[in-house]
Amino acid sequence: MINALTLNVKHNCPDAIVTQLMWGDMAACASLGVFDLVVGSDVVYKRVFIAPLVETLWATVKRDAYICCEQREEGVLDEFVCTAKTKGFAVKRIKRLPLPDMDHLCLFHLKRPGGANVKSTSVQ
Repeated sequence: MINALTLNVKHNCPDAIVTQLMWGDMAACASLGVFDLVVGSDVVYKRVFIAPLVETLWATVKRDAYICCEQREEGVLDEFVCTAKTKGFAVKRIKRLPLPDMDHLCLFHLKRPGGANVKSTSVQ
């Protein structure tokens, strides 16, 4: 997956980086720094991963994150939203994706209040 994504990004957005990141690995998060925008797809699917995911987002998101997912396990999305809000994110569910046959998908906008209260670093 990483190899395919790296090729795609290199072709379409050569200034961006692709790297593997284990959720909850705060040392790895610190080495990456923070980003103005984080996009995640299909990353909310089991309760056990919610806390490490939210911790990782908090450590790496300077302003905004968009998370697209589908409900696979009852209550997981509600728990994700609750955990993100408890951490300090403002969370908005974008009601409907403007795509045909995508009613089963959910898109969330997570916004870090005030931009961020973490040190901003640039990633080369």
